[in-house]
Amino acid sequence: TIDDDRDYGYHAHHPGCQSVLLFGGPFRRGCAFGRSTDTHPMQPSENPVTVADMRTALFAAMGVPCDEGRVIGEVFA
Repeated sequence: TIDDDRDYGYHAHHPGCQSVLLFGGPFRRGCAFGRSTDTHPMQPSENPVTVADMRTALFAAMGVPCDEGRVIGEVFA
């Protein structure tokens, strides 16, 4: 964690949470999935998604089989 609150929002990084924008294809319009904490250090608090989950969802959208993670069905139309 970052000890000084002045570092938040500047050059300090938040490796616990990132945002991803998906559009087109089979993805639902206006879908927000997951939630992070409102307090520092901004960790996932609801429906965390792993890199394997993201890769599996993208492969599923392209019709490519992948069984490393879970397919996040809520993001598909």
